[in-house]
Amino acid sequence: MVVCVGFSPGVLIELSFIKYHQKYGGYKDPSLRNIHCFIDERCIDQRLPATFEEQITGLAYYKNLEELATLINQHPDLSQ
Repeated sequence: MVVCVGFSPGVLIELSFIKYHQKYGGYKDPSLRNIHCFIDERCIDQRLPATFEEQITGLAYYKNLEELATLINQHPDLSQ
C-alpha cells in the first residue's frame, strides 16, 4: 500500500514503479500486482492525467482520514 501526500518527483517515480510492476513485474513477485495507491486530494492541485490513472489498478483519491480508513477497510488484505 502506498499513501501519497502530494506529488513530489519521488511520488511520481513510485507511481511509475507501481505501473511497471502491475504490468510487467508480477512474474517475479505476484504481490507486486496488488499494490494499492491512495492519494490525499487535500495536498494536490489536480488529479493525475486520466490516461495514467487508467493504467494503475488500485488507485484512489481520498479527502479526509475517514475516507482513507474506508478505502483501506474495503481491501481485506490491507486491514490486517
